[in-house]
Amino acid sequence: MFNEGAIKFLELKKAIIEEKEYNPLVGAKEHAFILKESYAVANNNDVIKVKLSQSSILPIIKPSSEAYQWLKQNNNKLKSVNEVISFLNYYNTILKK
Repeated sequence: MFNEGAIKFLELKKAIIEEKEYNPLVGAKEHAFILKESYAVANNNDVIKVKLSQSSILPIIKPSSEAYQWLKQNNNKLKSVNEVISFLNYYNTILKK
């Protein structure tokens, strides 16, 4: 969890063990660990997977016109983890009012 408040931004991690073909030089099958990361937004006890984009995140939280204006003023496109956290911290303060 990246932030506190009514709407939370979550990082989901999934570790996969990939088994490769038999390697005669080593005399065994080789294994590799692959870490896959994805993101989700928790809103009203619903956890929904999202991509880092406005078109993926905004429909879930249904922001006010004030929030859209904040995004525009701060040139925030919700394309990075830091941008999403910054916006959700701001948006959660609006919800407290």
